[in-house]
Amino acid sequence: MLINFANEDLTKKIVSDKPCFDSNDVTNLISLDPVKRGKGFLVEPFVKPPVLISIEFICSITINQITVNCQVGIQKSSIIEVFTKQNGGTKKVIVARKELKENENIINFVLHGNQRKNPNCVTFRLSTYMCNVNEVYFRILRTQGSTLAAIGKIEVWGKPSKHVDKEMVKIVTNIWDKINSFPSQKLEEALSQTPKTAVFRYCRERELKIPEVDVPEEFIDPITCEILIIPMTLPSGKVVDASTVERFNKIEQNFGRPPSDPFTGRIYTETSYPVVATALKARLDKFLLNYSHIPSLKSVPRTVGRAQPAQPSCSFVNHQSQDISTSQKNVKNIDDFLEHCLNGLPSFLERPKMEKIKNECFKCNSQSLLFKLTCNDLVCRNCLVSFKSEKISYCSKCNKQIDYKNVERFHAV
Repeated sequence: MLINFANEDLTKKIVSDKPCFDSNDVTNLISLDPVKRGKGFLVEPFVKPPVLISIEFICSITINQITVNCQVGIQKSSIIEVFTKQNGGTKKVIVARKELKENENIINFVLHGNQRKNPNCVTFRLSTYMCNVNEVYFRILRTQGSTLAAIGKIEVWGKPSKHVDKEMVKIVTNIWDKINSFPSQKLEEALSQTPKTAVFRYCRERELKIPEVDVPEEFIDPITCEILIIPMTLPSGKVVDASTVERFNKIEQNFGRPPSDPFTGRIYTETSYPVVATALKARLDKFLLNYSHIPSLKSVPRTVGRAQPAQPSCSFVNHQSQDISTSQKNVKNIDDFLEHCLNGLPSFLERPKMEKIKNECFKCNSQSLLFKLTCNDLVCRNCLVSFKSEKISYCSKCNKQIDYKNVERFHAV
């Protein structure tokens, strides 16, 4: 009897060497909860391959087959390597490798001789390293296009090794019987209740659907796939939320890198940095105001008031007409209103402008061959020679004594 050891009760731990996405943790691959298991594994949007996943079992096993689903939504891994480490061994050995085609999603790794049942299977290179296995490693080397490293499902089919005692074999069998006794109908019902929201990166081909209302894709953050709160236009032209920019900057700071564009990697400058998309913010607030009765949109922050009839109180609104045209003027002037509200607020994205200090001689305003006196005043070479020839012992700017022995050459930074 073959057992799927990729379950949380049959494993000691499962670890990924790269940070996981919020709701797509690596523990989903072995979870007994069908909702979590259906979400699969995804890395954070800024993580690039290679990504290594390790699974340690409660006992040493003999592996007959490994099944890997390399796709979660539209995220897909294209090259997978499989390693094993035997009980008591010190190093892991590569036993299989597969590069998927565009129309392939699932890989089946089997022992030599079993590929006749399924010609699309990939055989293990070294069958001797499939016995007495204590740990299995999966390494993602490449993804399809610009998608994230993803694994939708992992199954490790085998049986306890010959070196395992009978008591452990009985424990493993009892655990598998309990897992296998879960009714298939309940499993299908639980999977049908899984929210079908696709997490994507750099993809704006479709709109994110929320119950009872369709949110336009221009209101969706392309990195987090959530509704924008404060839209920021990046130097690359992409629009993301301010919290996404701040979070990305903090992660870059942990690696010692300056703030940069998440899409192009170019460092922000005094003339190229994220700015608030006021026009998009106005359209977003109008959309949230019109659909404020939707429960899923009620908690989304916005800068406008409630959807109820009221007289506008802003000073810049013309009160000449009290009909419907008043609300239309509010919409036209919302850009000015946002700029007025945001003006003067501190910004964590704009760098303070540094005033350039002119380094020049205080006597003739020359900027070449400067020397620094003991009083920290700058003087050019010609003026310094004239001071010394005329035996001037005091600085004419600050009236401090000049020590010609300690005069230093000044180099502008």
